[in-house]
Formats: sequence, C-alpha cells, structure tokens
Amino acid sequence: MSRLTLHTANTQGGLSLVGRLRDLLNFLRERKNLVYLLLISFTINTGFSSVSILIPYYILSLKGVLRELPELASRVEASEAVVEMGVMTSAFMLVRAPLATAFGWLSDEIGRKRLILLGSMIYILTGFLYFFARNWTDLVYIRALQGAASAMVWPVAEALLSESVPREFRGRALALYVSSMNAGVMIGPSLGAFAYKATVLFGVKEVQEALRIPFLLIATFNLVALFSALPLKEKSLIRGNEASDEREEETEEKMGIRSLRRDQRVSLYVMFLNGLINGFAVGIISSVMSVYAIEYVVKDPLTLGAIMSLSALLGMSASYPAAWLGDKMGRKGIIVLGYVISRLSIFAIPLISTPEELFLLMSATHMSFNVSFPLMRALQADISPSEIRGRVFGIQQTFFNTGMILGPIIGALIYSRTEEMILPFDIRGVVIPFWISGSLGVFTLYLFAKFVVEIKDSE
Repeated sequence: MSRLTLHTANTQGGLSLVGRLRDLLNFLRERKNLVYLLLISFTINTGFSSVSILIPYYILSLKGVLRELPELASRVEASEAVVEMGVMTSAFMLVRAPLATAFGWLSDEIGRKRLILLGSMIYILTGFLYFFARNWTDLVYIRALQGAASAMVWPVAEALLSESVPREFRGRALALYVSSMNAGVMIGPSLGAFAYKATVLFGVKEVQEALRIPFLLIATFNLVALFSALPLKEKSLIRGNEASDEREEETEEKMGIRSLRRDQRVSLYVMFLNGLINGFAVGIISSVMSVYAIEYVVKDPLTLGAIMSLSALLGMSASYPAAWLGDKMGRKGIIVLGYVISRLSIFAIPLISTPEELFLLMSATHMSFNVSFPLMRALQADISPSEIRGRVFGIQQTFFNTGMILGPIIGALIYSRTEEMILPFDIRGVVIPFWISGSLGVFTLYLFAKFVVEIKDSE
C-alpha cells in the first residue's frame, strides 16, 4: 500500500475539510509526477483555449468577411466561418486519430517522457505558425500539425498519470488532472480576450493584426509545459522492482486486450465504440457551437470569453467531489449521471438566446464533463493492466478522434443548410445538428449502462 494519508485518515473517523486539503497537499508532495502532469495539462490548455473564441473572428478576417473590429460591427456573420471551422477540426482529428494509437503503443515500448517532450516542442511551433498565417488554409495545415502533437501528449500523459498514483486515489488524481485542464479552459478565453482588447487599446486597429497577436500565448504557455515535462520520471523509476514482479517478461510480451477476461474485453470494446460515436457527436457541434453563440447570443469577444471562463470555473467545482465519491462508492453510476446532464444540455443549447442562458447551459456542460471524464478514464485504467495501458488509452483516443474527423464537417454543412429553416413551433433549423448529436449521446449512454462493468482493478 502507498503512503496515501488521505485513505488511512478516513478510516479513523473522518476528516475536516482543512485536514483533507492538508493530506492532499502532503500526497502531492510525495507524487511529483502528478504535480508536473497537472502543470502540463494546465499550461497547454490555457494556451490553446486563450485563442479558441478568437478563431472564428480570425477566419472571417483572413477571408475578408470581417473588415472592422467585431465589437464595432453591426452584425458578425459568424456562419461564414462554420465550414472552415469544421475543416480545421477534421484536419486535426485526421492526423490525431491514427497517431494516438501509434504513440500510445510507442510509449509502452520506449517510455512516455520523450514523447511528451517532443509533443510540447511541436505545440510551441504551432503557436508561432498561427501568428504568421496568411489565409485560412494555412490554419488547416497548422491544426493538422497540432493534431500530431496532441497524439504525442494526451494519451501518453494519461497513461503515465494513472501509473503514478495508487489505484485507490486514481479517480481523484484524474479528477485533479481534468480540473487542471479545465482551469486552463476557464482562464484561457478571458486571457485571450484581454490580450485582444489590450492590443486594440495599444493602437492596433487593423482587425487581422489585432486578432493575430494573442496567438503568441500558445507558444508562451507551451514553453512552460515543456520545462514542466523535463523532471518527469518513467514508470520503471516510479515503481522500481514492483513492475518487474507483477508479471514475467515473457507474459508482458504476449499481453494484449484479447488476453483479458471476457467482461474486461467487452467493457473496453464498448468504450471504444462509444468513443467513435461520441467523437462523431461531439464533432457535429464542435464547429457550430461558437458560431451559434456569436451569431445568436453574444458577439463581443470579451463577454463571450467571460461566459466561457466562469462556466468552466463552476463546472470544475464538481470534479473532485465526484471523483472522491467514485473512489469510495464506485465509478459507473456517477459517470451515468454526468452523461445524462450533458445530453440534456446539448438538446437545450440551440433554444437559448441570452448570455445568462448560455452561461447556465455551458456550466451544466462543463460540470457533466468534469464529473464523467476523470471517472471514465479511471475505470478504463482499472480494467487495463499497466503493460497495455498506453495502448488502451491510445486506442480510445483513436476511436474518438476518428469520429471527430467527419463530425465537424457534417455538422457545419447541416448548420449552413438548415440555419434559415423554421420547424414546427417556430423552432429554428439550427437545432438539427445539436439534436442529432444529443440523440447519438443518448444511444452511447444506453450502451455504457448496459454493457460496461465496474472492475476493482486488473493488477
């Protein structure tokens, strides 16, 4: 058993909030890999989310559609960027999908750290390339390169994190990881909007140049991520002789998903299938969500950034308590609850028209993600032996990314074709891509609840 004071103290009659926080800090000091991975997740997500709300405006300016600062325009025709947004996302996923499995497998063979370092360096390069883009097709190629870096970093980092903590803390560790991710998502949009406003206040009035400068934040924050990855330790250094004692070398070489018990195999296969379907469903709305918000709810980048940041903050607050319950009482039921909330939110988003409603539903969406995602990854880690965990996480991301290849383009095309439609009860046609996505989500919720079993641990 590890030195997990959080666990042992709970057996002594419970802890105050201050006591729990103190034990958590003590645990983090003992698990430096976890701290470094949290910092990497935070900085990468802060950098990229800082420009997430600016990309539609940037595309419009590169196309010549947006010729003045957006806050001065009478109307921002954001739908003019919806197809380009879809193509960019699909390019990202087209590269990321096959490479996620390849790099997950490679990390099992050569170690995780060097791939995280290389991916961080490529991330820095993309920040500078975004700054120098001269047309929207440049953005497509840059997003594709970003997809390669993403495949190197995320499945590998998740596998390393799950190996860096004991099983009884795994759900909470992944919750902290997702919280760090969402802290970046929370801070990023406001930071990017502030950088844009500061650029304008310092006298840059040409719209394309004012939108270009905040992209340097990507390179800045990913430089911090690169230095944070340098002290990471490999699994063999973390676990010492424990790793070699778990299984003989010959067994490790033969280890694969097919060698697992039937309930483990079925659970993983259903998760992979759900990843494919959910990737397609998320892809459908990924390219239209910000377009809908800009066109029908709020056009000012600063206001939109504030909504995204505050909703992410509220959603993040649910992550650790849910993970604590999952570690103590089981993961599956809480995952299902998170899925239900997210599906209902997706159905409701295209019916709103005010910033307050957008904030409420985005908060619900962030909350459901923060509840379900870390517990889902923890459950998958429970099912997967450490010898194949990198591959399992890589395969999961490959299936999700494969669905995301076509989803954004199809979502963008559906949005552009149905935007002017009026459905019964005076409902706008823009609901169609959202409702298709929500329906697919309901189907994957059924598959997960029906076929995925909770396994205490595979090791």
